[in-house]
Amino acid sequence: MRSVFLMRFAANLIVCGLLGLTIVWACRWIRKRDSFIGSVVQLGVVLRAWSGLLLFLISYLRLPILQSLYLGDGFWDLAPDARGYYSGAMIAAEEGLRTVPDWSASPAFVKVLGLWMRAVGISPASAVLLNVAGYLGVAVILVAVFQTGRSKAARTGLSISVLAFTF
Repeated sequence: MRSVFLMRFAANLIVCGLLGLTIVWACRWIRKRDSFIGSVVQLGVVLRAWSGLLLFLISYLRLPILQSLYLGDGFWDLAPDARGYYSGAMIAAEEGLRTVPDWSASPAFVKVLGLWMRAVGISPASAVLLNVAGYLGVAVILVAVFQTGRSKAARTGLSISVLAFTF
């Protein structure tokens, strides 16, 4: 039992390390194509990561900040359904995706989060990392699509899209 836990923990660490390298690579790839867009995307990654972790820690540690707005354990009153999504994803990560019924709330999201938590580790904070990875994935797609034209209109479209998606 202990060896299975250690193997899963090691695998989660490896996946998180590879994800970190991928995030750095993607930010550099975007910055090489357009320094302004690269700066905006890097700011978006940092804002998502730090604000997500800060909000998680405030609630998880039950800090005396915004106490009326959080539920504790990393969850906030503004998203009361998050506990249900997390519970469903945790069960899916441990027991398989078949445990997520098609009639449940947001089954596709719960399955994605379950797969994600299986890869990076089971924690409410893993959703923050999923948010960062999803944001960066969309940014890479936008840069790849809009940079094919290299026209002024394409750059304007890219700038508006990335700025809107970031903020």
